[in-house]
Amino acid sequence: MSAGESASPSEHTCSSGAETEPPKTVVSWGPIEYGRSRSVIVGGGLAFVLLFIWSVLLTLPAIVSSGSLPVDTLLVVAVLLLVGGPFSLLYWVVAYGESTDSERASLKQELRQLRPDWSWLRPGWITVGTVATGGLLWWVDGGPIRLSALAPALVGISTVLIFNSGRFWYSLDSEAGTLELQSSHADRTWTREFAWTVSYRRLDFGSLSLFVCSNRGKRWYDGTHLLPVPRGQADTVEHALQQVVGGEPPRRVNRDERMLFAAIGASMIVVGPFLYLLSSEPALLMILGGPSTLIGLGVVLHALRG
Repeated sequence: MSAGESASPSEHTCSSGAETEPPKTVVSWGPIEYGRSRSVIVGGGLAFVLLFIWSVLLTLPAIVSSGSLPVDTLLVVAVLLLVGGPFSLLYWVVAYGESTDSERASLKQELRQLRPDWSWLRPGWITVGTVATGGLLWWVDGGPIRLSALAPALVGISTVLIFNSGRFWYSLDSEAGTLELQSSHADRTWTREFAWTVSYRRLDFGSLSLFVCSNRGKRWYDGTHLLPVPRGQADTVEHALQQVVGGEPPRRVNRDERMLFAAIGASMIVVGPFLYLLSSEPALLMILGGPSTLIGLGVVLHALRG
């Protein structure tokens, strides 16, 4: 739903002499748990780990019997795992025993704040993620082997989505034209302005509504881009957004400068494939082409939005 297609607020009639309450300028909500989506991600990660362990158990005896991986090497790896794992807990036990009561109380308080909340987990959706990911890996030819190269990126993205979601309180001030995000696990607040927002679209997904904001101007990246809202408060938030979006357009970068940015970004994008054509070395394409392509995409995006 676009900015001009929002539902009109319901009308309330008042008896004569009754005072009407001033409209609310601040709308607050959160945190949003994303229980289903995060549970599916947990199930997918569980399937990947189980298949990885299963493949290791299947191939390890053959590798050891063939002699390509000596038993001595396995013993060294096992000792290192023990030293870096269970044995390292002894240092924590000694340090905890020699600390004072105030230091122990402070440590317990910090551990309570870091302790994750697992109440959002949905066993049914974890099963869906596990079955779907496991079936996909077995269906794709060489799926586990191909995804093993992407394992660090998949683990990093999944960890961010799982532990950083559902941690923020939102507060939209339509009079000041700002959005405040406050972390529920840390005493920190971020402020975003709507000075660069020119329009938005509303997308409804079950119990969640997502507002996708379009930003323009010299500092378009400082604006609000995605705004998740519970479905029950979506109409109120949309009414507040109508008051801060669609006013005087922000000042944009000069057209000549934007064309120059676009040319520089495009040249950075094509430098990777060009070097690959000259040398036919995939490693060179990844080392030189990868970073330049990412930076080039950012420069082109700035030329389009700026």
